[in-house]
Amino acid sequence: MTMLIEHLKSIDRQHKKENRRNMAINLIKTTCVKHIFSLIITITILAGYSLCGAADNTVFSGRFLNKDKTALLFVGEDVNMITIASKRAESPASAPAIALVFPDKKFKKYDIQTLSEALQMTDGFFITRREWGSQPFFRGVEEGVLFLYDSVPLTSDATKSIHPLDEELSAFFVKKLEIIKGPGSIIWGPDAFAGIVNIVPKRGRDIEGIKFHLIHSMPYGKRSLDIAVGKNFGLWEGLLGLSLSSTRDDKRRYNIVRFQEEGSDTPIPPAERIGTEKIDDSNNLEFILNLSWKDWLHISGRWAEMEKNYVLNELKDNISWSGQRKTPFRFLKAEADLPVSSLTTLKLNGYINELKLYQEEIDLSWEQTSRIYHGEALLEREFINHSCLVTIGGSFRENKITGAVISKSFIPDYLHPDNALFVPQIDQKDFNTSLKSLFLQARKHWQLFDIWAGLRVDDHSQYNITWSHNAGAAYHPTNSWYMKLLYGSAFRTPYNQQLIGRSELDPESIKNVSLNMHWAPNGLSYLATKDLEGDLTIYWNRLRHHVKEDPYAGLSNPGRGDIWGMELEAKVKPKKFFTIWANSSLNYYTGDKDSFKVLEYVFIRPDGSFIPYYSAWESPFEKGPGLLSRIGATISFNDTWELSGVAAYNSPWWVTYKKGETVKKIDPTFNVDITLRARGLFTKTNLTFSIKNLFDEKECLPGRYGDFKSSGIRLFAGIEMQY
Repeated sequence: MTMLIEHLKSIDRQHKKENRRNMAINLIKTTCVKHIFSLIITITILAGYSLCGAADNTVFSGRFLNKDKTALLFVGEDVNMITIASKRAESPASAPAIALVFPDKKFKKYDIQTLSEALQMTDGFFITRREWGSQPFFRGVEEGVLFLYDSVPLTSDATKSIHPLDEELSAFFVKKLEIIKGPGSIIWGPDAFAGIVNIVPKRGRDIEGIKFHLIHSMPYGKRSLDIAVGKNFGLWEGLLGLSLSSTRDDKRRYNIVRFQEEGSDTPIPPAERIGTEKIDDSNNLEFILNLSWKDWLHISGRWAEMEKNYVLNELKDNISWSGQRKTPFRFLKAEADLPVSSLTTLKLNGYINELKLYQEEIDLSWEQTSRIYHGEALLEREFINHSCLVTIGGSFRENKITGAVISKSFIPDYLHPDNALFVPQIDQKDFNTSLKSLFLQARKHWQLFDIWAGLRVDDHSQYNITWSHNAGAAYHPTNSWYMKLLYGSAFRTPYNQQLIGRSELDPESIKNVSLNMHWAPNGLSYLATKDLEGDLTIYWNRLRHHVKEDPYAGLSNPGRGDIWGMELEAKVKPKKFFTIWANSSLNYYTGDKDSFKVLEYVFIRPDGSFIPYYSAWESPFEKGPGLLSRIGATISFNDTWELSGVAAYNSPWWVTYKKGETVKKIDPTFNVDITLRARGLFTKTNLTFSIKNLFDEKECLPGRYGDFKSSGIRLFAGIEMQY
């Protein structure tokens, strides 16, 4: 009798399972594209309950996550945790991504003053210097990283060339960098393309009083003052920060001083354009605030003004002129974590973000503004004895763009003496875009394995609906090592020129496969000191519909290519007072060259019809150096004095100017920085002395219209005081 009852129950369960499957299949068949969001919600509900089963009433904690929570409770510090992989605190080892943390103590140890200096020390990143600032490459992809500040994007749909890599962002306020290697669109949507960098600012508990920070450099360079006021009162904490800085370039003089009278549509005579002048210093202002209540309500904001003055020059002709770039940025964000039950958490966040880009060359100027309104709701649900987690979320973003640059003349063509009639033309448009998104991520833990998968749909008002997906598995047989295998895809927001007048467009896409192996004989606890640690990653990026922006030709034709690469990092601490580390990155590209087509002129027939004539050319895909190597060491003489140094090597790479006619080789570079720190002098005073570019290597760097020399050796002195 008992066996019969069990058999009937088994049949009943099979029928229910088949019914659920049939219902899902019928639902998918009868749902069309315009009901796509309802479909995703249904899939999420079915996945949550059919894959994970019934839940009990305890807190989710897989093997790694349980270790994370224990560490947080024991140490009371979250500096080595990462949140951007799944929007919850976890160690890089347990995150469903290849993740790492760059803590503030590393900023201090090596006197890192900008975000670009920090990323240059991280394998996979290459940061090149342009006249107007720094430009990032990651794993061979130009401008493929999504930069966040306290989880708020620092980029704009209006342009891809704004990055907070220089003095416009003070490193003094940075608590840590959270870095994801590989696409992150499941959680963050478009533009989380080749990777993500989240800048986590300090909170009240990190200051506990008032801190002052002064920096001065010579013979040229930087002068800055940072002030932070913070306090933790238990139930709530807050921080206010103010940064002022001024920088001076070594290249300051130019000879094209005027071009066009104000209000005129013709240039001034060539003889009146020539002179000798020099640019002003560049100035930066930054103000940040954050306030937390009971660790469930968090409000933060940032207001920054940046004015960068620089000199531009053409590749061959002996002419140079001034340029100016301003990028005022401000945001205000509020987020709340609301426990619905012991198993379910609702997370809400929203922000308002405004970013302007003002550019000027000689006396020609243009400005564009992007204002974003964003809201998101995310629900986490835990299942099967704490071993399964399902996250479902939805977001809406509206972007109002004013003055987006659609096309711009190639300015050097107009500066030659034989041009007495024409001035450059800049075409600008206003337009609004909206983005609706839904996403799902599920994770499952067993004793030795973790698996995860995610799906996201983005419905943009001006390009085709895009689907992003990822999947991965982690194998962690012991506390000494683990291995991760990941697959993911992502999309990048098209350029303004692509969006105007189009409602359907295939944006740039990337697919990535990565294999990561991490070895730490002393265990995986990220809060413990390790004597030896190694990390190896092998990856493949597949690019489709790739578009390159050229100052002469505008946008290239969509192309495709593949990038294979390897990253290796090791750290050893043979003695308590001595640490040495090294990393190296290697990548190789195969695929299309960047192809361009530009309208040269139009021939008018006698009958009034037009015949357009185009010029077309190709240039090599620009991916930066194929080999990057870094080695660093730290010697702690005692509790007060510490000496650190970093040596960096970049292999040669190639850039193209003037319609592909000039392909220029950028020679290999070798650079060394040295830092000496004195900690705890005069109670709560720290001193820092550093030498940047110790051997005074003046490298050849690719500019916008021609190459230029990098800055030489610079000396820095800094003092930090707390009250």
